Amino acid sequence: MSLFLALTAAFGTMLWPYAYIGLEPKQSFFVFLAGYLALADGKIDHWPRLLLFALSCGLALSLKTTGITLWPVIAYLIYFQFHDNWSTKRRQLMVLAGIVIAIWLLGHWATTRYLGAQGGAASFRQWLIDSPLQFFVNLIGIFGSPSKGLFLYAPIMLVGLYAVPRAFRTHRPIAIYALLIVGCTLGLICLLTSPSDEVWGPRYMHTSIAPLMVCIGAAFPKFEWRKHFVLPVLTLIGVAVSFLGAFYYYGTIDFAAAKTGQNVMEWLTGDGSWNPIEFNVRLFRVYAFSKGTEPVVWTPRHTWVWTAPPNAIEWRSINLREYCQPQSFLLRFWHAPKQGVALKISTLYLACLTLGVFFLVWVMVRSIKDQRYMAALDYAPEITEAHAT
Repeated sequence: MSLFLALTAAFGTMLWPYAYIGLEPKQSFFVFLAGYLALADGKIDHWPRLLLFALSCGLALSLKTTGITLWPVIAYLIYFQFHDNWSTKRRQLMVLAGIVIAIWLLGHWATTRYLGAQGGAASFRQWLIDSPLQFFVNLIGIFGSPSKGLFLYAPIMLVGLYAVPRAFRTHRPIAIYALLIVGCTLGLICLLTSPSDEVWGPRYMHTSIAPLMVCIGAAFPKFEWRKHFVLPVLTLIGVAVSFLGAFYYYGTIDFAAAKTGQNVMEWLTGDGSWNPIEFNVRLFRVYAFSKGTEPVVWTPRHTWVWTAPPNAIEWRSINLREYCQPQSFLLRFWHAPKQGVALKISTLYLACLTLGVFFLVWVMVRSIKDQRYMAALDYAPEITEAHAT
């Protein structure tokens, strides 16, 4: 189950398409690392681990301007670690709090200087909702939107939310940790008019994926085909969706929408004509099945109700062939002659790809061998310690 969930998270959720994007993976990594150090690896009794924990907590709060909303998560992790021995670890707590606050203050100072040059807080107010009712509309859309819903871009999250109550009964700290991340994130993005932005899927829910995957493992520690047949199905759907997101740069759809004069935030996040998955499917069909160089014209049309108003805008067409090339350097320039820097880059990427596949297969083989060995121990407890070694 652990191997399956790890592979599903890597290739069947938004973690794959966001691997080339900067902020989300960094913040998610440090939030997850802080959770691991606090919940899964025993008590923090040594200074190196304490400093690593403090660094992880501080960076989780400061790598993005939205990170401050995760302070209840960090507070809970600190509480879980030290709630039973506050008095004996005052010095460690003071150092921990000092490092976290210092990192956040440094990040806040840098962010304030940048936003000040961009117009300050006024640039953020335009994204806030006007009515409390929109909060609940956003709450449903974040999970179920046909254009930006989490269940569409990471289908396994359907099982993740289902597993939380069961994980709460068997591994309560993990479930609370995951729920706090989800709740804090929702508390912020539901206040925005566009809670998902123009990027691939619900970007702000990126930090929730790994903790919810852990909840699945906590709720169902052993994989059983008859009970968990839905997991591979959702994984395959997620792999197909994530492949499309990784194959093309997320800004490609924005470039196309701008050329047609339709790069409106509400259209990019809610219009079926600009559904990112469907748009990337169109591009992939042109790339994989349409040979030649002739234009492949597509017009993002909309239906007027019931007749077009006076002076209605004309729906412009674009050539999909201009946008269908993949972002992968190896795929795009595989047959092109390369020399100098381009040759070095190509060689480096190919070497990384080869090593990545090799280590992935190695981890899978080792995991399967370990699982079979542990199963053999369950059926043969009389095996001696020396023989087991």
